[in-house]
Order: sequence, then structure tokens, then C-alpha cells
Amino acid sequence: MAGVGSDQMVVEMQNTGDPGLQREVVATIEHVLSDRAGDWRFSIVGSQANDRWEMKIFGPNAFERSLLWREVPVSTVRK
Repeated sequence: MAGVGSDQMVVEMQNTGDPGLQREVVATIEHVLSDRAGDWRFSIVGSQANDRWEMKIFGPNAFERSLLWREVPVSTVRK
């Protein structure tokens, strides 16, 4: 991660299928967090057995979340 005083966002995606969808997901995350300070790291891993994705989010002040969901269109996520 970046050093003190600089902000960084890292989005890692694996086994999520369509590269166009991956770009949309990254762009959406970047847009949503564009006004948030601090270092953010997203790990999104798609299952090879089904259409579920697991997302882990790490942020400033020990922020940490883990989510599991079925693949949904990015337009649904933006609402």
C-alpha cells in the first residue's frame, strides 16, 4: 500500500468472466470511492463452480468487510 500521506486504491479481480464487466466494476468502485481518503483494497474472486463472487474490502481505520453474492449486472450495483 501507499505510504503515509498518499491515497491508493487497488482492485484485484479473478475468475469473474467478461473483461468488459470487470472494467465496469473497477470504474464503479473508483467512482464511488473517489471522494474517500485513505488506502483501499478490493479483492473480488469468482467461483469456478458457479456464478457467485466473493468480495473483500480493506480500508482506512481497520475497515474490513467480506461479501458473497451472485453475479449481478453493474447497473444494478450502481443504484
